[in-house]
Amino acid sequence: KNYVETRIGYETKVGNLKPYIELGPAWETGNGEDTETFKQVEVGSKIKLTDNLGAKVKAEFTSPDAGDGVVEWKYEGTLTYEF
Repeated sequence: KNYVETRIGYETKVGNLKPYIELGPAWETGNGEDTETFKQVEVGSKIKLTDNLGAKVKAEFTSPDAGDGVVEWKYEGTLTYEF
């Protein structure tokens, strides 16, 4: 299967936070199958906790254009330390 995403977004800085939002369409095509079209929205933020410690949180929502498809939610959180 092939999966293509096209997104446009906005990011800003507020104190130690860098919140962002991205949205756009996605397409999934399989061998000999019809192409499925989806709408996607992702929101999240990078967070600077200290000079060496940072975090990132995000949530992604994917909704098929066909009304009978399953809506998918993804959540992710990361914590990083730079030596």
